Amino acid sequence: MIMSSDRLRTQLHFENILSGGNPTTWQSLTKGQIKSFELTPTHVTIFESALLDDSIDFYYKGILSLNEGIISSKHKNFSWATVKLYYATYYFLRASLCCKKIAFVRKERDGYHFNNIALDKPKANGMPDHMAAIDLFRQHFITTDFLQSNTINAMNPYEWLRQQRENVNYRHRTFFEPDISAIWDSISTEFDNDGMEFWIKKYIDDDIYSFLDDHAVLALPIRRLMLTHTDIKTAGYTTIVRADKLVKINSLIASDDYLKLLRPFYHA
Repeated sequence: MIMSSDRLRTQLHFENILSGGNPTTWQSLTKGQIKSFELTPTHVTIFESALLDDSIDFYYKGILSLNEGIISSKHKNFSWATVKLYYATYYFLRASLCCKKIAFVRKERDGYHFNNIALDKPKANGMPDHMAAIDLFRQHFITTDFLQSNTINAMNPYEWLRQQRENVNYRHRTFFEPDISAIWDSISTEFDNDGMEFWIKKYIDDDIYSFLDDHAVLALPIRRLMLTHTDIKTAGYTTIVRADKLVKINSLIASDDYLKLLRPFYHA
């Protein structure tokens, strides 16, 4: 092995297969050599297991980010909630890509993806990880992904949410608080009037909110959670959140009871 680490299993296998486990060989590989690598049936078997395991890790990161984003919004920390809810969606997208046997790997600054089928070869992404995840969903699932069946302000919903996060992180001098940004204005009032539990249930039961710009910042990540949950079950996983990770999630639910509505998506 090149190294022992907690990096993605798919990435580690990719490096080891292409380099024979030699770090010097891996560092010397050119873009052309990587793109000419052709998967064999043996490689497919190795990557299939790695992708499924990686999907579970991404899914947990998404769940934790989603819960923390909801809690932040409950306390009207809407800037930080926007960032966490975007990251939840990104992690759910990465988990779904793994379930659908699309591998995303890197060599330093260069990103590549491949379908985990024999004879396929890595293709260069040419963009950062977050943009690449959205782009891969556009390429492969534009007609089958419910959340790409409509737009938000004429934008791909995932791209819309990414831009909201970039507004918070990069385009504004500081966080909005104590003011409320436009995308949270209606939600904040609705939460005060009806309570968090009422609206989380609404977002679970009615998918239209995922496309409304005054609700989508929270409704879209919840809907993506539900879709990714289905992807993981379809891929054959029976343990969706490991027991030790459930301890953390259950501690959040104990403190914020309205989060219990998301509990069905932590199990197969």
